[in-house]
Amino acid sequence: MRIGIRPTVDVVFKKIFGSPEHEEITRDFLNAIFPFAGVPEVTHIDILNPFRLADFEGDKDVTVDIHAKDVDERDVQIEMQIRNDEALSSRMLDNWARLYSAQLKRGMDYRKHHPLIALWILEASHFADEHWIHVFRSLEGKTGAVLTADMVIVTVELKKWEALSISPETDKFKSPLDEWLWFLAAGEDIDTADAGFLRLRHEIGEAVEIMQEFTKSDKARYTYERRLDWERTINAMKYDAQKAGFTEGLKEGLAKGIADGMAKGIADGMAKGIADGKAEGMAEGMAEGQRMQALEDARKFKELGVSIEVIAKATGLPEAEIASLGHGGEMETRP
Repeated sequence: MRIGIRPTVDVVFKKIFGSPEHEEITRDFLNAIFPFAGVPEVTHIDILNPFRLADFEGDKDVTVDIHAKDVDERDVQIEMQIRNDEALSSRMLDNWARLYSAQLKRGMDYRKHHPLIALWILEASHFADEHWIHVFRSLEGKTGAVLTADMVIVTVELKKWEALSISPETDKFKSPLDEWLWFLAAGEDIDTADAGFLRLRHEIGEAVEIMQEFTKSDKARYTYERRLDWERTINAMKYDAQKAGFTEGLKEGLAKGIADGMAKGIADGMAKGIADGKAEGMAEGMAEGQRMQALEDARKFKELGVSIEVIAKATGLPEAEIASLGHGGEMETRP
């Protein structure tokens, strides 16, 4: 039976990977990614900010990070990011810096710092290349000298992995990482009775059992639906804001184009009149410049789909003349 629960929705993701009683799930997930990113595996971790259902109740923006520490005194941050934005890279670095700084208490010296590995799971594509995993460290560009080994930021882009993966069929997965990324990308459509699913590692089976809890508990299901609705609302607001910004920019551009065009027409006309050395030529030049610019503006407005009535008001040209304009700014002639 299809589960119908998305593992990337904040409340589900935090429940799966941020529950101390399911530490082996988080450890197995990290150990599927870390070797691929050149980071040593973990043997045991402690979840420092455990999952609480109450944190996700209501319509509010929740930072879905999981903060853990392993036996080698490394801090590990896991972040699930559904929405993409231009400031995401800056936020990754800011989050890493704040957690790294928080390691030191008052009176401690800098030698007490320990490595902090930040793992960001991105549902949307963020970097303009074909790589689905990136590992960022603090290296000097020419010599490769390491400023500090404490900084590691790993990003995994699920959409890119889906596009580049050899096969979505579970029996063709080559590594635990393939299994986990498939789980995150396609978890909503998992059929627990499917033979392919039953062949996967038992940690993924345990993660699916956690997902199923959101179908059995009324409170958990309600919270899930609210979080899903919140996500859709935020995406819709972001789209509306982008659309409004485009429309406003188009209006401002048209207004500026009209003003600039009229000024240029006047200037060109005056230059022509002065060159002729005659007051009559100046007047004619100004009029001709204004008319040519008005025709050019009218042609551009027609290409943008602006109505003839509005163009006539903006340029002062007759509607009949505007209607007859061709692509070159001249009036169309008919046989």
